Amino acid sequence: MPHWVVKTSLPPCQALWEQPGFLEISVLRRDPLRRVLERPRALGTGRIVVGATETGVPLVLDFREQPHWLVSGATDSGKSSLIAAGLSALAPTSAVLISWDLKFGIEAEPFRPRFTDVVTTAAGVAHWCQRLLALAESLPGRAWPERR
Repeated sequence: MPHWVVKTSLPPCQALWEQPGFLEISVLRRDPLRRVLERPRALGTGRIVVGATETGVPLVLDFREQPHWLVSGATDSGKSSLIAAGLSALAPTSAVLISWDLKFGIEAEPFRPRFTDVVTTAAGVAHWCQRLLALAESLPGRAWPERR
């Protein structure tokens, strides 16, 4: 479903387009960033809350449903904050966390004690990819395509 945030002089609002010919506009009565509505926390195996949406609903990342995530965006758009919230929620769990930080580990430094490893080179990334692929292939009941 396409999602746009509309910039106006009104309070924050969003526009949702679910089907051709229909446009739903929601205007919020308050600034959703004025106070923290949700703290990062684990909900159970593979599910974490990393914050709240603009309407106050908890923003949940479910790694069981979507195990791979790419975080991208413009400067100051909240990429590092999202990752930090996710790491804060995962920190008390037994999850294995590996940081691929090719900026010499600078971004990963605040969380270094919690990471299993901080990879700072392309060779290190290749090494971990091989280890993780071998682990995935060893899991019972999985059908994996042949390696090229």
